[in-house]
Amino acid sequence: MHALRSLRKAPAFSLVVASVLALGIGAATALFSLVNAVLLEPLPFPNAARILSIRTAWPAKGRATSRITGGDFIDLRSFTRSFASMTFYGGGEIGVRFRDHARFVRTFQTDPDFFRVLNVTPTFGRLPGASDAGQTAIATRSFAAANWTDPARALGESVTIDNRPYRIIGVVDDAFAFPEHAQLWTTGPAVPDNRNHSAFNYYALARLRPGATIAQAQSELSTLAPSLVRTSPDYVGKTFRLVTLQESVAGPAKTTLLFLFGASGLLLAISCANAANLTVARAAARSREIAVRLSLGSGISALLRMLAAEGALLGILAAALGFGFAYAALHAVAPFLPATLPRTQDALHPRLSALLFAAAASCITLIACTLASALRLRRVDIADVLKQAPSRGVTGSGGRPQQLIVIAQVALCSMLCVGAVLLARTFL
Repeated sequence: MHALRSLRKAPAFSLVVASVLALGIGAATALFSLVNAVLLEPLPFPNAARILSIRTAWPAKGRATSRITGGDFIDLRSFTRSFASMTFYGGGEIGVRFRDHARFVRTFQTDPDFFRVLNVTPTFGRLPGASDAGQTAIATRSFAAANWTDPARALGESVTIDNRPYRIIGVVDDAFAFPEHAQLWTTGPAVPDNRNHSAFNYYALARLRPGATIAQAQSELSTLAPSLVRTSPDYVGKTFRLVTLQESVAGPAKTTLLFLFGASGLLLAISCANAANLTVARAAARSREIAVRLSLGSGISALLRMLAAEGALLGILAAALGFGFAYAALHAVAPFLPATLPRTQDALHPRLSALLFAAAASCITLIACTLASALRLRRVDIADVLKQAPSRGVTGSGGRPQQLIVIAQVALCSMLCVGAVLLARTFL
């Protein structure tokens, strides 16, 4: 109660310190939530580490693409032994007609093995088979609910794409909305329509067979392309590379996200330094009050407990404000995140672990600075403090700690500015 009353007597100080810390806490919590959802959490597919993306590369030319040709896919499926199954897909924003309206939908055409490679089980209905090519579709749960109220009612309904009707035979959970937050998958033929070796129209995935390793599969692919030169001159200088599905969908954004997360950590450190500076300054200004308490018989331990409680209360207030800032920031940037980033919807709920860590760091900083400033009074003559004018504090009190904090702030800000310039250059 004493700590609460003390903070209420200085509302401007309390609000400024809590706001400064909330900025750092909110930024760190928001960025960690995003990094955790996109980079750290495993993909929702069973044994996702064994699902690989197949890419095409020309090492001598320093070129690479995440796509493959239809002819290459047929050859890989025919001559490789490291994969239990393979699939191809392609698509994007496509116009889809319903019974009474039409709109653009994130739609991808897949072969019948697509969901089996991902090892996805439908929530309603069934997965497509070879006989369903060109006739059926799979929808996400939210897409089905938005268009037919009840996801189960979507089964048997038809949608039209390029004047071809597709009957919905299955509904999958939104967690499996791959790639790029897909809403609808149409079933295409088991073999690509375009079978040449020069048009890179398809993305390809493969699931490792039991007992096979990524290194073994990569070795097999590295030797396969040279052996196929006799079948097509397009194989000259070309090879294939494997990356895990996790790396495929999150890899392009990894460097940027980790940099932004590091920048948020620096921002948290700067916020803590600012709050510490304000706390040290206030402790110096309160030197007469503290001296009066000590002269009236208040023990140093009781005084330290009161100051520690003040720091903890400020930290709790900052954590609450920081959580609100993180929540608002994540929802504000969500519409601008690339569609290729997985599970961005999961990041809209700030991680409690990140919030607790940032709040704990802030509380410890406040408590440590407050206690350190209070302990300095033990080296000061209380009688001299009481003789000073009420507007004056302990001469030189807080000077050196504040200087060190300012030095740390300048160093951290310099690092943050250099990083921001480098990031801006990368974007340009």
